[in-house]
Amino acid sequence: MTEGWMSRVPRGDTKPEFKVRRILERLNQSFRSREPVGRFIVDFLVKGVRVIEVKGRFWHLKPRRIDSDDLKRRILEDWGYPVLELWDDEVYKNPEETERKIRDFLEGI
Repeated sequence: MTEGWMSRVPRGDTKPEFKVRRILERLNQSFRSREPVGRFIVDFLVKGVRVIEVKGRFWHLKPRRIDSDDLKRRILEDWGYPVLELWDDEVYKNPEETERKIRDFLEGI
């Protein structure tokens, strides 16, 4: 069952995900991308304990998607995975601020 569902998950990074990947590499963080956590696939699982999600406004601002994203975040946090959500346009427009947010989020792990 999972195999069929996983086959529909895009294989490569989106452009904003690629930029976040480069930031994580520059910060020398160990991470896995498109990683299953329970019933979810997260964009980045850093050191197995923190989640970074990169959201595109086109898809993630649809009313049904907003509700499901919020539920996903709350469940992940209930499971002990802090979640940092980044919007694609902020990754593009302000990469320095994006890097600062990621650095602050990962501080202490």
